[in-house]
Parts: sequence; C-alpha cells; structure tokens
Amino acid sequence: MMKEKVPEYDAVLSNLFQEFDRRFEDFRHNASDFEWFAQPFTISVDTVSDDLQMEPIELQCDSELKHKFRSLPLTDFYKCVPAHRYPKMCKQAQVMLSLFGSTYLCEDFQSDELKQV
Repeated sequence: MMKEKVPEYDAVLSNLFQEFDRRFEDFRHNASDFEWFAQPFTISVDTVSDDLQMEPIELQCDSELKHKFRSLPLTDFYKCVPAHRYPKMCKQAQVMLSLFGSTYLCEDFQSDELKQV
C-alpha cells in the first residue's frame, strides 16, 4: 500500500521544493544586502554595490558605532546610526527591517531617525 503512494508523495514533495525555491529566490539574489545589514563591520566593501561603498568604509572606521553594534541588538543598533552621515545604510536598514519584522519595527526606526534630525 505504501509503495503505491510513493510516486504521489514524490510529486507533492517535488512541487513543494520548487515552490520554496521560487518564493525565496529574492533572498538569494539579495544575499550581499542581507550580509551588509547583518555584518556591516566585517563585510568586504567589494561585495557592496559601487554607489554604496563609501558608507561601509566610513562606518567600519567609527569605533563608537562599532562598540554599539557589539553591545546592542541589531534593530537598536540601527536606531543609533546617524541618518545624515549614513543615509543609504539607514534606508537599507529600513528595507531589511520591513522584510522580517512587523510594521512597528519600521515605524519605530523612522520615529527615532526623525528625533536625530
């Protein structure tokens, strides 16, 4: 009886794998953006697009922000990053936070960013 169901289960599992790959294709495509967001102090600037490279270079030289990165949760760290000095990075953080969190995280990040201005 089980052997008769194997082709049916095989087809279902194959469809699930294909659907999983299709749904998460964007994540593979944006892997360097995720790495920049999650590890801004260790990422090689060569992996970041040309128009964004100056901000990681400057950030990696900022010892105060490096200390905050090590001591704070990621969402709290990005609240400390000055938007006027790192506008592209802050925008990227908003995009990343909106992918995984509730709208509360994004709104909270924006309100803290406005307080700094």
